[in-house]
Amino acid sequence: MKILYVCRLYSGFEESIKTGQWNPKGAPTIARMIEYLDTSKNHNLTIILTQKNKKPSLKLKPIQTFQLDGLLTPITVISGPNIIPKWSWKFQDKFSDAHQLLRIFTAYFKLKPDIIYCDRVNILPAAFLSRFTKAKVIWRVMGVLQEMHQDADKNSIRSNFRKWLWRSPFKSVICTLDGSGGDVWMNKVLNPATLNYLLINGINKENQSTNTSIKLPDGGIKVLFVGRLESLKGIEEFMESFYEAAKQNKKLHAIIAGDGSLKEDMIYQSKKLKMQNRVHFLGSITPNQLKYVRKNCSFYVSLNKQGNLSNVNIEALYDELPTIIPSSQPEKNIDVDTDNFVPDNVFYRFGKVGDKDALVKAILFMANDSNRNNFKKNMRPCAEKLLPSWPERIKQELAIFDDVLNSH
Repeated sequence: MKILYVCRLYSGFEESIKTGQWNPKGAPTIARMIEYLDTSKNHNLTIILTQKNKKPSLKLKPIQTFQLDGLLTPITVISGPNIIPKWSWKFQDKFSDAHQLLRIFTAYFKLKPDIIYCDRVNILPAAFLSRFTKAKVIWRVMGVLQEMHQDADKNSIRSNFRKWLWRSPFKSVICTLDGSGGDVWMNKVLNPATLNYLLINGINKENQSTNTSIKLPDGGIKVLFVGRLESLKGIEEFMESFYEAAKQNKKLHAIIAGDGSLKEDMIYQSKKLKMQNRVHFLGSITPNQLKYVRKNCSFYVSLNKQGNLSNVNIEALYDELPTIIPSSQPEKNIDVDTDNFVPDNVFYRFGKVGDKDALVKAILFMANDSNRNNFKKNMRPCAEKLLPSWPERIKQELAIFDDVLNSH
């Protein structure tokens, strides 16, 4: 089976390109599928990664191919908006999309793959290939953004164009079950002939990391936050609430795993408040390192505003790390799935996103050993029932590949 695999050059993949060593951080489903297909005797894989950032940390030629240690398959990277002249002004992204679309069409006609697999941000090539060629396209939606829910109900030129893209005759659409309301969204916008799947990510049930390269504070109550240090992930809300809780409980330490545009501001703020010895920034870390951190923290706070069944959260569930999340937002289709799958005695719901007083109370509540243990004891039974291992999860996706290949 010849597969053309097209996805974004995620920030967690850029480091692999820089070092020449395949060691991805983040986007675990994409990384695991690439690793499996790379070594599979039954699959002939071609990988194309597309840059989307206007100011990428990796400056490349318009199209460039890399052979990384740890992968048999070369990786081709198509540059993004940064190679488009600045005089293009607000159309810089559009010219970049057109450039990437042309390159991907060229690869399709050259390779003649059996299946084309595109992730969410590569909707343009996914839609055009499915509409204007005989390509069998699988579109992979890594969760549904709130603006996608909004566009599904709008009647503007932009939203109608997006709905036209979404209604393309894909052979299959795979959406992550992450609490972002994928089921509701797919039923609204996809082509009725397109088979759609809502799949929860897998977890590593075997790795018991003993990584000691990560330095954590000795003792104390360690509160973990994981994710891009951006407003969308709730880092500002978390830090403000942590500082208030830390005044009332001197044992609290914040462990921050992730990078982002707000990192320097967060470091400056911790120094300004003289909390630098109680706020620990780990930067971007590998899955094995994160496993070690989870095993050595007291509890975890997730403030995802678009769903709280993310991979980090389900890994915390499996590792029995007590977890605080916001309450669901049924009016926005957010975390309805989370409520259905994870009971209140497993994840602690503190209230509405943005309610900092409620989050302070939740942090102080979970700082109590007895309270943490009450949640901890319920986590593993829920995880065993809900969560597949990565090999099981990959098999689910491969079965979809086979169905697409055999479709007419």
